Amino acid sequence: MATATLPFPTWENPAALPNRKGSAFTNFFHQAARVLAVGVGISIPLSTSMAEILVGLFAVCWLLSGEFLNLPATIRQNRIAAACLAMFGVLLLGATYGASSWHDTGKALAKYREFLYVPLLVTVFQDQKLRQLGLRAFMAGVTVMILLSYGEFLFKFDIGLLSSTDFVIFKDRIIHGLLLAFYVFVLSHQIAEGSKYRWLQWGMIALALGNGMFLIQGRTGHLVLSILVMLFMWQRFRYRGLAYGMVLLTLGWGAIYQVSPVIKKRVQMTMNQLHDQFGEEKKRNEDARLEFYEYSLRIIRQNPWFGTGTGGFLKAYRDIAAHNGVPATEDPHSEYLLLAVQLGACGPLALLALYGMQWLTAFRLPQTERWLAQGVVFTIASGCLVNSLLYGFTGGLFFGYFTGLVFGALPAASAVAAARTQPEAPLKSQAA
Repeated sequence: MATATLPFPTWENPAALPNRKGSAFTNFFHQAARVLAVGVGISIPLSTSMAEILVGLFAVCWLLSGEFLNLPATIRQNRIAAACLAMFGVLLLGATYGASSWHDTGKALAKYREFLYVPLLVTVFQDQKLRQLGLRAFMAGVTVMILLSYGEFLFKFDIGLLSSTDFVIFKDRIIHGLLLAFYVFVLSHQIAEGSKYRWLQWGMIALALGNGMFLIQGRTGHLVLSILVMLFMWQRFRYRGLAYGMVLLTLGWGAIYQVSPVIKKRVQMTMNQLHDQFGEEKKRNEDARLEFYEYSLRIIRQNPWFGTGTGGFLKAYRDIAAHNGVPATEDPHSEYLLLAVQLGACGPLALLALYGMQWLTAFRLPQTERWLAQGVVFTIASGCLVNSLLYGFTGGLFFGYFTGLVFGALPAASAVAAARTQPEAPLKSQAA
Protein backbone atom coordinates (compact mmCIF):
# COMPACT_ATOMS: atom_id res chain seq x y z
CA MET A 1 0.00 0.00 0.00
CA ALA A 2 1.51 3.33 -1.03
CA THR A 3 1.89 6.05 1.55
CA ALA A 4 -0.59 8.90 1.03
CA THR A 5 0.53 12.49 1.42
CA LEU A 6 -3.04 13.50 2.22
CA PRO A 7 -4.97 11.94 5.09
CA PHE A 8 -6.72 9.43 2.85
CA PRO A 9 -5.63 5.96 1.73
CA THR A 10 -4.48 5.42 -1.83
CA TRP A 11 -6.05 2.01 -2.45
CA GLU A 12 -8.36 1.87 -5.43
CA ASN A 13 -12.03 1.37 -4.70
CA PRO A 14 -14.03 -0.05 -7.59
CA ALA A 15 -17.27 0.24 -5.62
CA ALA A 16 -16.89 3.93 -4.83
CA LEU A 17 -19.16 5.13 -7.61
CA PRO A 18 -22.02 3.38 -9.35
CA ASN A 19 -21.76 2.83 -13.07
CA ARG A 20 -23.71 5.77 -14.36
CA LYS A 21 -25.82 5.08 -17.44
CA GLY A 22 -28.15 8.06 -17.14
CA SER A 23 -28.98 10.64 -19.75
CA ALA A 24 -26.61 13.40 -20.78
CA PHE A 25 -28.83 15.73 -18.73
CA THR A 26 -28.41 13.85 -15.44
CA ASN A 27 -24.73 13.15 -16.07
CA PHE A 28 -24.07 16.85 -16.60
CA PHE A 29 -25.60 17.74 -13.26
CA HIS A 30 -23.81 14.84 -11.59
CA GLN A 31 -20.47 16.23 -12.73
CA ALA A 32 -21.54 19.78 -11.81
CA ALA A 33 -22.41 18.62 -8.28
CA ARG A 34 -18.93 17.10 -7.92
CA VAL A 35 -17.23 20.32 -9.03
CA LEU A 36 -19.41 22.43 -6.76
CA ALA A 37 -18.72 20.13 -3.78
CA VAL A 38 -15.00 20.84 -4.15
CA GLY A 39 -15.78 24.54 -4.57
CA VAL A 40 -17.63 24.56 -1.27
CA GLY A 41 -14.44 23.33 0.42
CA ILE A 42 -12.35 26.28 -0.72
CA SER A 43 -15.15 28.76 0.07
CA ILE A 44 -15.51 27.79 3.75
CA PRO A 45 -12.56 29.91 4.99
CA LEU A 46 -12.85 32.59 2.29
CA SER A 47 -16.38 33.86 1.71
CA THR A 48 -19.74 33.32 3.38
CA SER A 49 -21.63 34.64 0.36
CA MET A 50 -19.71 32.42 -2.05
CA ALA A 51 -20.21 29.41 0.23
CA GLU A 52 -23.97 30.02 0.42
CA ILE A 53 -24.21 30.27 -3.36
CA LEU A 54 -22.06 27.21 -4.02
CA VAL A 55 -23.77 24.97 -1.48
CA GLY A 56 -27.17 26.04 -2.83
CA LEU A 57 -26.13 25.28 -6.41
CA PHE A 58 -24.65 21.98 -5.24
CA ALA A 59 -27.99 20.96 -3.72
CA VAL A 60 -29.87 21.89 -6.91
CA CYS A 61 -27.44 19.97 -9.13
CA TRP A 62 -27.56 17.01 -6.77
CA LEU A 63 -31.35 16.89 -7.14
CA LEU A 64 -31.29 17.31 -10.94
CA SER A 65 -28.67 14.57 -11.25
CA GLY A 66 -31.14 12.04 -9.90
CA GLU A 67 -28.96 11.21 -6.88
CA PHE A 68 -32.00 11.60 -4.63
CA LEU A 69 -33.24 8.26 -6.01
CA ASN A 70 -30.30 6.62 -4.21
CA LEU A 71 -30.96 8.47 -0.95
CA PRO A 72 -32.88 5.62 0.78
CA ALA A 73 -30.03 3.23 0.05
CA THR A 74 -27.48 5.81 1.23
CA ILE A 75 -29.30 6.24 4.52
CA ARG A 76 -29.45 2.48 5.02
CA GLN A 77 -25.73 2.08 4.30
CA ASN A 78 -24.45 5.20 6.02
CA ARG A 79 -25.46 5.49 9.66
CA ILE A 80 -23.99 8.99 9.96
CA ALA A 81 -26.22 10.31 7.17
CA ALA A 82 -29.19 8.73 8.96
CA ALA A 83 -28.11 10.18 12.33
CA CYS A 84 -27.82 13.71 10.90
CA LEU A 85 -31.32 13.44 9.44
CA ALA A 86 -32.53 12.19 12.82
CA MET A 87 -30.94 15.22 14.51
CA PHE A 88 -32.79 17.53 12.16
CA GLY A 89 -35.92 15.49 12.88
CA VAL A 90 -35.54 16.28 16.60
CA LEU A 91 -35.40 19.98 15.72
CA LEU A 92 -38.49 19.59 13.53
CA LEU A 93 -40.30 17.93 16.42
CA GLY A 94 -39.32 20.86 18.63
CA ALA A 95 -40.94 23.19 16.11
CA THR A 96 -44.37 21.73 16.90
CA TYR A 97 -44.60 23.29 20.36
CA GLY A 98 -43.58 26.40 22.27
CA ALA A 99 -44.57 30.05 22.09
CA SER A 100 -42.06 31.21 19.48
CA SER A 101 -43.26 32.91 16.30
CA TRP A 102 -43.24 31.11 12.96
CA HIS A 103 -40.49 33.50 11.90
CA ASP A 104 -38.23 32.55 14.82
CA THR A 105 -38.95 28.84 14.35
CA GLY A 106 -38.24 28.94 10.63
CA LYS A 107 -35.06 30.94 11.21
CA ALA A 108 -33.79 28.41 13.72
CA LEU A 109 -34.53 25.46 11.43
CA ALA A 110 -32.72 27.19 8.58
CA LYS A 111 -29.71 27.72 10.82
CA TYR A 112 -29.38 23.97 11.31
CA ARG A 113 -29.61 23.05 7.62
CA GLU A 114 -26.09 21.60 7.74
CA PHE A 115 -27.63 18.36 9.04
CA LEU A 116 -29.49 18.08 5.71
CA TYR A 117 -26.31 18.59 3.69
CA VAL A 118 -24.62 15.49 5.09
CA PRO A 119 -26.72 12.85 3.24
CA LEU A 120 -26.17 14.78 -0.01
CA LEU A 121 -22.42 15.09 0.48
CA VAL A 122 -21.81 11.46 1.43
CA THR A 123 -23.23 10.33 -1.92
CA VAL A 124 -20.80 12.60 -3.78
CA PHE A 125 -17.76 11.94 -1.62
CA GLN A 126 -17.84 8.17 -2.08
CA ASP A 127 -15.19 8.90 -4.70
CA GLN A 128 -11.77 8.82 -3.04
CA LYS A 129 -10.15 11.21 -5.51
CA LEU A 130 -12.94 13.72 -4.98
CA ARG A 131 -12.40 13.50 -1.22
CA GLN A 132 -8.76 14.34 -1.76
CA LEU A 133 -9.68 17.31 -3.94
CA GLY A 134 -12.22 18.52 -1.38
CA LEU A 135 -9.63 18.44 1.40
CA ARG A 136 -7.00 20.12 -0.77
CA ALA A 137 -9.48 22.85 -1.68
CA PHE A 138 -10.21 23.58 1.98
CA MET A 139 -6.52 23.61 2.89
CA ALA A 140 -5.79 25.97 -0.02
CA GLY A 141 -8.53 28.31 1.21
CA VAL A 142 -7.10 28.42 4.74
CA THR A 143 -3.61 29.02 3.31
CA VAL A 144 -4.90 32.05 1.40
CA MET A 145 -6.63 33.28 4.57
CA ILE A 146 -3.37 33.04 6.55
CA LEU A 147 -1.27 34.79 3.92
CA LEU A 148 -3.79 37.63 3.58
CA SER A 149 -3.84 38.02 7.37
CA TYR A 150 -0.07 38.52 7.37
CA GLY A 151 -0.50 40.92 4.45
CA GLU A 152 -2.83 43.05 6.54
CA PHE A 153 -0.35 43.06 9.39
CA LEU A 154 2.64 43.98 7.21
CA PHE A 155 1.00 46.55 4.94
CA LYS A 156 -1.50 48.02 7.44
CA PHE A 157 -4.65 47.93 5.34
CA ASP A 158 -7.94 46.06 5.72
CA ILE A 159 -8.75 43.49 3.06
CA GLY A 160 -11.97 42.09 4.47
CA LEU A 161 -13.36 42.56 7.97
CA LEU A 162 -12.22 45.59 9.95
CA SER A 163 -9.10 44.65 11.90
CA SER A 164 -8.92 47.07 14.81
CA THR A 165 -7.63 44.41 17.20
CA ASP A 166 -7.36 41.25 15.04
CA PHE A 167 -5.92 40.78 11.59
CA VAL A 168 -8.90 38.75 10.43
CA ILE A 169 -9.89 38.61 6.77
CA PHE A 170 -13.17 36.93 5.87
CA LYS A 171 -14.20 35.33 9.19
CA ASP A 172 -14.42 36.60 12.75
CA ARG A 173 -11.66 35.67 15.18
CA ILE A 174 -13.61 32.71 16.57
CA ILE A 175 -13.95 30.92 13.24
CA HIS A 176 -10.53 32.12 12.05
CA GLY A 177 -8.85 30.53 15.07
CA LEU A 178 -10.87 27.32 14.81
CA LEU A 179 -9.93 26.88 11.14
CA LEU A 180 -6.26 27.48 11.99
CA ALA A 181 -6.36 24.76 14.64
CA PHE A 182 -7.87 22.20 12.28
CA TYR A 183 -5.43 23.23 9.54
CA VAL A 184 -2.46 22.54 11.84
CA PHE A 185 -3.98 19.18 12.81
CA VAL A 186 -4.32 18.04 9.19
CA LEU A 187 -0.82 19.22 8.25
CA SER A 188 0.64 17.41 11.25
CA HIS A 189 -0.85 14.10 10.10
CA GLN A 190 0.36 14.64 6.56
CA ILE A 191 3.90 15.24 7.83
CA ALA A 192 3.71 12.17 10.08
CA GLU A 193 2.66 10.11 7.04
CA GLY A 194 5.89 11.07 5.27
CA SER A 195 4.67 13.74 2.87
CA LYS A 196 7.27 14.79 0.33
CA TYR A 197 6.19 18.38 0.92
CA ARG A 198 6.82 18.18 4.65
CA TRP A 199 9.28 21.11 4.78
CA LEU A 200 6.72 23.38 3.15
CA GLN A 201 4.08 22.00 5.51
CA TRP A 202 6.29 22.66 8.54
CA GLY A 203 6.59 26.25 7.33
CA MET A 204 2.81 26.59 6.99
CA ILE A 205 2.33 25.16 10.50
CA ALA A 206 4.74 27.81 11.82
CA LEU A 207 2.86 30.56 9.97
CA ALA A 208 -0.51 29.29 11.21
CA LEU A 209 0.66 29.09 14.84
CA GLY A 210 2.24 32.55 14.65
CA ASN A 211 -0.97 33.93 13.19
CA GLY A 212 -3.10 32.43 15.94
CA MET A 213 -0.76 33.37 18.80
CA PHE A 214 0.24 36.91 17.82
CA LEU A 215 -2.30 38.34 15.37
CA ILE A 216 -5.66 36.78 16.35
CA GLN A 217 -7.29 37.03 19.78
CA GLY A 218 -9.66 34.08 19.48
CA ARG A 219 -9.64 32.00 22.65
CA THR A 220 -11.79 29.35 20.98
CA GLY A 221 -8.99 28.63 18.52
CA HIS A 222 -6.53 28.26 21.37
CA LEU A 223 -8.85 25.83 23.17
CA VAL A 224 -9.48 23.74 20.06
CA LEU A 225 -5.78 23.71 19.16
CA SER A 226 -4.88 22.36 22.61
CA ILE A 227 -7.48 19.61 22.35
CA LEU A 228 -6.39 18.66 18.84
CA VAL A 229 -2.76 18.48 19.99
CA MET A 230 -3.81 15.97 22.65
CA LEU A 231 -5.89 14.04 20.11
CA PHE A 232 -3.00 13.93 17.65
CA MET A 233 -0.61 12.65 20.31
CA TRP A 234 -3.11 9.98 21.34
CA GLN A 235 -3.70 8.92 17.73
CA ARG A 236 0.03 8.58 17.08
CA PHE A 237 1.34 7.33 20.44
CA ARG A 238 -1.76 6.22 22.34
CA TYR A 239 -1.67 6.69 26.13
CA ARG A 240 1.97 7.67 26.43
CA GLY A 241 1.17 10.30 23.80
CA LEU A 242 -1.21 11.94 26.28
CA ALA A 243 1.69 12.42 28.67
CA TYR A 244 3.85 13.83 25.87
CA GLY A 245 1.01 16.13 24.87
CA MET A 246 0.58 17.50 28.40
CA VAL A 247 4.28 18.29 28.61
CA LEU A 248 4.26 19.88 25.15
CA LEU A 249 1.24 22.06 25.92
CA THR A 250 2.53 23.11 29.33
CA LEU A 251 5.91 24.17 27.99
CA GLY A 252 4.48 25.62 24.79
CA TRP A 253 1.77 27.77 26.36
CA GLY A 254 4.13 28.83 29.13
CA ALA A 255 6.67 30.08 26.60
CA ILE A 256 4.07 31.75 24.39
CA TYR A 257 2.52 33.53 27.38
CA GLN A 258 5.87 35.17 28.06
CA VAL A 259 6.27 36.60 24.56
CA SER A 260 2.76 37.11 23.18
CA PRO A 261 0.79 40.24 24.20
CA VAL A 262 -2.28 38.69 22.57
CA ILE A 263 -2.21 35.64 24.86
CA LYS A 264 -1.58 37.77 27.95
CA LYS A 265 -4.51 40.03 27.06
CA ARG A 266 -6.91 37.12 26.54
CA VAL A 267 -5.86 35.44 29.80
CA GLN A 268 -6.40 38.72 31.65
CA MET A 269 -9.76 39.16 29.96
CA THR A 270 -10.83 35.70 31.12
CA MET A 271 -9.80 36.51 34.68
CA ASN A 272 -11.76 39.76 34.53
CA GLN A 273 -14.83 37.91 33.30
CA LEU A 274 -14.66 35.47 36.19
CA HIS A 275 -14.14 38.29 38.70
CA ASP A 276 -17.02 40.37 37.32
CA GLN A 277 -19.38 37.41 37.31
CA PHE A 278 -18.46 35.72 40.58
CA GLY A 279 -16.73 38.46 42.60
CA GLU A 280 -18.17 40.23 45.63
CA GLU A 281 -19.68 42.95 43.45
CA LYS A 282 -21.24 41.54 40.30
CA LYS A 283 -20.57 43.61 37.16
CA ARG A 284 -21.46 43.27 33.50
CA ASN A 285 -18.33 42.44 31.55
CA GLU A 286 -17.59 43.68 28.04
CA ASP A 287 -17.76 40.05 26.94
CA ALA A 288 -21.02 39.03 28.62
CA ARG A 289 -20.67 35.34 27.80
CA LEU A 290 -20.94 34.24 31.45
CA GLU A 291 -24.06 36.38 31.87
CA PHE A 292 -25.60 34.62 28.85
CA TYR A 293 -24.81 31.28 30.48
CA GLU A 294 -26.44 32.32 33.75
CA TYR A 295 -29.74 33.41 32.25
CA SER A 296 -29.81 30.50 29.80
CA LEU A 297 -29.50 28.11 32.75
CA ARG A 298 -32.40 29.91 34.46
CA ILE A 299 -34.56 29.33 31.39
CA ILE A 300 -33.53 25.68 31.26
CA ARG A 301 -34.53 25.20 34.91
CA GLN A 302 -38.02 26.43 33.98
CA ASN A 303 -38.31 23.98 31.04
CA PRO A 304 -35.82 21.19 31.81
CA TRP A 305 -37.17 18.32 29.72
CA PHE A 306 -38.55 19.66 26.44
CA GLY A 307 -37.49 23.31 26.45
CA THR A 308 -39.22 26.24 24.80
CA GLY A 309 -39.41 24.71 21.34
CA THR A 310 -37.19 25.16 18.29
CA GLY A 311 -36.62 28.91 17.84
CA GLY A 312 -37.84 29.57 21.38
CA PHE A 313 -34.54 30.93 22.65
CA LEU A 314 -35.10 34.44 21.25
CA LYS A 315 -38.40 35.07 23.03
CA ALA A 316 -37.44 33.27 26.23
CA TYR A 317 -34.21 35.22 26.60
CA ARG A 318 -35.85 38.55 25.72
CA ASP A 319 -38.42 37.97 28.45
CA ILE A 320 -35.94 37.05 31.18
CA ALA A 321 -33.54 39.82 30.13
CA ALA A 322 -36.30 42.44 30.31
CA HIS A 323 -37.34 41.15 33.74
CA ASN A 324 -33.77 41.48 35.05
CA GLY A 325 -32.90 44.73 33.28
CA VAL A 326 -30.07 43.34 31.11
CA PRO A 327 -29.61 43.46 27.32
CA ALA A 328 -31.00 40.56 25.29
CA THR A 329 -29.01 38.31 22.98
CA GLU A 330 -29.80 35.97 20.11
CA ASP A 331 -26.90 33.63 20.90
CA PRO A 332 -25.79 32.32 24.32
CA HIS A 333 -22.35 31.38 22.89
CA SER A 334 -22.74 27.71 23.73
CA GLU A 335 -24.38 25.22 21.36
CA TYR A 336 -25.27 22.91 24.21
CA LEU A 337 -27.05 25.64 26.17
CA LEU A 338 -28.80 26.90 23.04
CA LEU A 339 -30.17 23.42 22.29
CA ALA A 340 -31.09 22.85 25.94
CA VAL A 341 -33.13 26.06 26.01
CA GLN A 342 -34.98 25.05 22.85
CA LEU A 343 -35.32 21.27 23.32
CA GLY A 344 -34.61 20.68 26.99
CA ALA A 345 -32.29 17.84 27.95
CA CYS A 346 -33.20 16.07 24.68
CA GLY A 347 -31.32 18.67 22.62
CA PRO A 348 -27.75 18.39 23.93
CA LEU A 349 -28.19 14.65 24.55
CA ALA A 350 -29.17 14.12 20.90
CA LEU A 351 -26.17 16.14 19.74
CA LEU A 352 -23.80 14.24 22.02
CA ALA A 353 -25.27 10.98 20.75
CA LEU A 354 -24.49 12.11 17.20
CA TYR A 355 -20.90 12.92 18.18
CA GLY A 356 -20.61 9.55 19.90
CA MET A 357 -21.90 7.75 16.81
CA GLN A 358 -19.40 9.63 14.64
CA TRP A 359 -16.58 8.67 16.99
CA LEU A 360 -17.52 4.98 17.04
CA THR A 361 -18.26 4.81 13.33
CA ALA A 362 -14.88 6.38 12.57
CA PHE A 363 -13.26 3.10 13.65
CA ARG A 364 -14.82 1.49 10.56
CA LEU A 365 -12.86 3.84 8.31
CA PRO A 366 -9.33 3.32 7.00
CA GLN A 367 -6.77 4.55 9.51
CA THR A 368 -5.95 7.95 8.06
CA GLU A 369 -9.59 8.80 7.40
CA ARG A 370 -10.37 7.68 10.95
CA TRP A 371 -7.89 10.25 12.27
CA LEU A 372 -9.48 13.02 10.24
CA ALA A 373 -13.00 12.03 11.32
CA GLN A 374 -11.98 12.09 14.97
CA GLY A 375 -10.43 15.52 14.45
CA VAL A 376 -13.70 16.85 13.04
CA VAL A 377 -15.66 15.53 16.03
CA PHE A 378 -13.25 17.03 18.58
CA THR A 379 -13.05 20.35 16.75
CA ILE A 380 -16.80 20.88 16.75
CA ALA A 381 -17.58 19.24 20.09
CA SER A 382 -15.01 21.36 21.96
CA GLY A 383 -15.76 24.55 20.05
CA CYS A 384 -19.47 24.19 20.82
CA LEU A 385 -18.72 24.41 24.55
CA VAL A 386 -18.08 28.15 24.25
CA ASN A 387 -19.75 29.03 20.94
CA SER A 388 -22.91 28.15 19.04
CA LEU A 389 -20.94 26.82 16.08
CA LEU A 390 -23.70 24.76 14.49
CA TYR A 391 -26.13 27.67 14.77
CA GLY A 392 -23.68 29.87 12.87
CA PHE A 393 -23.25 29.48 9.12
CA THR A 394 -19.51 28.80 8.77
CA GLY A 395 -19.23 26.53 11.82
CA GLY A 396 -22.26 24.56 10.69
CA LEU A 397 -21.02 24.28 7.11
CA PHE A 398 -17.60 23.14 8.33
CA PHE A 399 -19.29 20.38 10.33
CA GLY A 400 -21.63 19.33 7.50
CA TYR A 401 -18.96 19.45 4.81
CA PHE A 402 -16.32 17.43 6.62
CA THR A 403 -18.83 14.97 8.05
CA GLY A 404 -20.04 14.27 4.52
CA LEU A 405 -16.51 14.20 3.12
CA VAL A 406 -15.01 11.80 5.65
CA PHE A 407 -17.97 9.49 6.17
CA GLY A 408 -18.57 9.33 2.44
CA ALA A 409 -15.91 6.61 2.62
CA LEU A 410 -18.15 4.33 4.68
CA PRO A 411 -19.72 2.32 1.84
CA ALA A 412 -16.30 1.99 0.22
CA ALA A 413 -14.72 0.81 3.47
CA SER A 414 -17.56 -1.68 3.98
CA ALA A 415 -17.18 -3.01 0.43
CA VAL A 416 -13.44 -3.55 0.89
CA ALA A 417 -13.98 -5.28 4.24
CA ALA A 418 -16.61 -7.56 2.69
CA ALA A 419 -14.31 -8.40 -0.21
CA ARG A 420 -11.55 -9.37 2.20
CA THR A 421 -13.83 -11.75 4.13
CA GLN A 422 -15.17 -13.54 1.05
CA PRO A 423 -13.52 -16.90 0.32
CA GLU A 424 -11.36 -17.12 -2.75
CA ALA A 425 -13.01 -18.59 -5.82
CA PRO A 426 -11.85 -22.06 -6.97
CA LEU A 427 -9.05 -22.12 -9.50
CA LYS A 428 -11.39 -23.57 -12.09
CA SER A 429 -13.74 -20.63 -11.77
CA GLN A 430 -10.86 -18.19 -11.98
CA ALA A 431 -9.63 -19.81 -15.17
CA ALA A 432 -13.11 -19.71 -16.63
